[in-house]
Order: sequence, then C-alpha cells, then structure tokens
Amino acid sequence: RGRRCFSSEREVKDEKETPEPPQTFGEKLVVFGLALRGMALLPRFAPAAQVLRFAGVGPMAVGAAVSLYELGGWRLLLAVPGSVGLGVSASMLTEKKLEEQLKESVQARLSEAGVPAELMQQLPDAKVANFETNRCKLEAVYRRDGFTWQLEVRAERKSFPLKWEVTQIQVKKGCCAPSGQSLPPQTRHWDPQQEVLQWSTVFSEPALANSE
Repeated sequence: RGRRCFSSEREVKDEKETPEPPQTFGEKLVVFGLALRGMALLPRFAPAAQVLRFAGVGPMAVGAAVSLYELGGWRLLLAVPGSVGLGVSASMLTEKKLEEQLKESVQARLSEAGVPAELMQQLPDAKVANFETNRCKLEAVYRRDGFTWQLEVRAERKSFPLKWEVTQIQVKKGCCAPSGQSLPPQTRHWDPQQEVLQWSTVFSEPALANSE
C-alpha cells in the first residue's frame, strides 16, 4: 500500500510539474485578430469600429495559415485549399446536374401542351435563380410574329443535394395592347415608348401545395 501511495503521489507531482506547451506564433496572430474585432464592440472604440473589424481579419487569416503550417508543414497548408476547391467543384457539378434534371422534367410535362418548339429550345439555356432557400425559378421568353411567349417554372426541394420538384408551371402568350387601353407600368426605369402586352394563360399547372 505504501508503494502504491508513493507512486500515485509521484504521478500527481509529475503532472503538476509538466509545463504547458508554449503558444505558437499562429495562435498569437489569431488571438490578436480576435482582440481587434472584439475591440470594435466596445463603445469607446465606436468611431473606429469598422476599421477594427477589417483590421482583425488579416491577422486571423494569416494566423490560421501559420498554424496549419506549424501542424503539418506545406503539405497540410496546401491540402486544405485543395480540399475546399474540390468540394466546391463537386457541389457545382451536382447542382448543374440537378438543374438539367429539372429542365428535362419541365420539357416532359410540356411535350403535349401546345407550346411552340422555339420556346422549348430556350429552356436549356434558361438560368435557374434561387429566390429563397431551396426554392428556385426559371424563365424562358420567345418572340414570334408579334407575339411573346413566356415560360415560368417554380420548383423546390427539402435540401441539397436532393432533386428539384416542380411545383408550378405557367406558359403565357402576350400581344401588344391597343393604344389607350392600358398604361405602361410606373417603374423606376419607366419608358413611355415601351409597348404594353396583354397576357393570356396558355398552360398552367398549380403548385402542389394548393392542389393537395
């Protein structure tokens, strides 16, 4: 028992005497950057708050890079940006594939809707715009013989990388309204010479949420 008590006391003593590792240069830079950004929150430094926030970003970024170099050398330092770039590229390719599947789904639904083939040819080049999280829309416009055809599609998904589900499709046909019957919209970039179109819905598929 005496030996056990002596050995345990010795272990505790060794643990107390073990010095803590010194703070690395990278860690010091990160702490300095955090301190600058923290100073921006204090009322006494309010006039220079924006400058302090901006000044703190540089030391934090450099400190993080130095810390990576101190941990794993150039291999680790160069591997992190490469991994991030690879992940971003994979995400972009996946998103592009999902957009192509969305457009193919729209083409399949409009194959027998009496939509001009020229309008459908604009669909592959239509830009998919995200207007909310996991909600998007795409538009295609085609003009022929004084008429304007417009296709508007809305879709949503639960999360990335799940595929887009079409919730609404609308095809409208517009023609120039007779003068004097309607006024141009009063917008910021209003052009009094701009023609006003009268729209009629050719095809409309309501949102799934409204049809359930």
